[in-house]
Amino acid sequence: MSKHIDSDCAVLIYAQSVCFFDSSPYGLFFFMSLNKYNLDALNTKIQTMEQSSDKQTQITMRRSEMAFSLKELPTDTLFELFEAARWAASSYNEQPWRFYYAKREDPEAFVAVLNLLAEGNRVWAKDASVLIVSAAKKELHRTGRQNFYAMHDVGMATANLMIRATELGLATHPMGGFDHKLMHDTLMMDDTEYPVAVIAVGYKGNAAALPPELQKRLNAPRVRSNIESFTFDVNDL
Repeated sequence: MSKHIDSDCAVLIYAQSVCFFDSSPYGLFFFMSLNKYNLDALNTKIQTMEQSSDKQTQITMRRSEMAFSLKELPTDTLFELFEAARWAASSYNEQPWRFYYAKREDPEAFVAVLNLLAEGNRVWAKDASVLIVSAAKKELHRTGRQNFYAMHDVGMATANLMIRATELGLATHPMGGFDHKLMHDTLMMDDTEYPVAVIAVGYKGNAAALPPELQKRLNAPRVRSNIESFTFDVNDL
């Protein structure tokens, strides 16, 4: 067995067995017997896994960043995010999400979207590599009736997109503060589409360059409700 450990693999050792799994979404999960192995070669990987507890997943690592670098985002990387969004669950498999994107290197399109954001968002979103506008197809394809789950399903696709972005080392920040009607008209959406959010995507920048009030927001503790506050055992009702 090769002693080389790919950087995309994590290693767990329990007594005489070692578990390898690829960290990509297409990874395989399998066990191999550990007889003779260079434990020193595993040391770095083990330490990394010990430091990365269950609390440090791609989900918990995701946060709404406000400091972006001016580095351009390659188109193939952008489409990796859309590929993740594509696999989201949706009611009746309608896949009602639509994503309109404007890259900063295309200034006319980028500024057109940027100018429709709330002033407080424009301050930092101007440095993002891409602004993605999510939209919901409000009618069911098969019947033409209202799709009551469209917004929910767009949210699921957007979550996939942002978690994949975190995996790739990218920064994201979804926004609801924008002119929805003007966005609809500017992007020439049809009457069955409704703009849901604008997601800034790019590479993490220098937070110290942000205005003091934004630095304060960015450095504030991340607060999440306790699970008990939003889960209810039906048997106890």
